[in-house]
Amino acid sequence: MMLSTGIMLQDRYEILERIGSGGMAEIYLAEHILLKTSYALKVLKNKSGVGAVDARKRFLREAKF
Repeated sequence: MMLSTGIMLQDRYEILERIGSGGMAEIYLAEHILLKTSYALKVLKNKSGVGAVDARKRFLREAKF
């Protein structure tokens, strides 16, 4: 899923730019609109079928680090 700059997520994060892409996710620079702090936001690409479950598990495992 590609996000456009300026999009708001959960009414608090503004997407500033796409900073990377990998096999399973897109990475964006986002800013918390109230705290004015920057974050790298990793968004899982849409996948369907059996591989989607494995991709989601790997994504969650990576997020713990």
